[in-house]
Amino acid sequence: MAFLLILLVCTSLTHRTVALRWEKLRPIVDIFEELDVLVETDADIEHLVSDILNADQCEHDQEELSELIHLERQQRATYRQALERRVWL
Repeated sequence: MAFLLILLVCTSLTHRTVALRWEKLRPIVDIFEELDVLVETDADIEHLVSDILNADQCEHDQEELSELIHLERQQRATYRQALERRVWL
């Protein structure tokens, strides 16, 4: 989809120029695609976590799961920040 958008913007350019520009933009598009997947995964994980925490479990299991969830969120946030920094480099 991103490729088509870039192609539409560059319609007046020669094929070679479009190819060169796409080559330069491709890494940025890859990062945005990774961020999109990360956002979708975050939503899926939040839903799953909510279902698990609302299920009947002993308090110890819920505390352990909450700790794991917290670590997972930190890792995803760190990964997201790294991807966002790559966009601006």
